[in-house]
Amino acid sequence: MSAPVDESENAVTIPEIAILLRVSTAKVYRMANAGEIPAFRVGRSWRFFPSKVRAHLEAPKDRWAQSARSLGRKRRPT
Repeated sequence: MSAPVDESENAVTIPEIAILLRVSTAKVYRMANAGEIPAFRVGRSWRFFPSKVRAHLEAPKDRWAQSARSLGRKRRPT
C-alpha cells in the first residue's frame, strides 16, 4: 500500500532526497535501482515523492521477507 500523494507535493531529485535521508547520492541511486525506495523515472533521471519515501521507510518491516537484492539474483536450477 502506497501513501497518498498530496496534490501540491512536488517530486524531488536525487540530490534533494539524499539531503532529506542524510545519505550520499550514490546510496540513493543504489536504493532506487534495487527498488528499496519508491521512485520513478523521468527520462534518464530519478524522481521521488518525499512523503512516499518517508512512509515506506517508516513502515514496519516483515522480518521474514526476502530482500530486493536477493530477489534479483540468478538461481541455480535444483
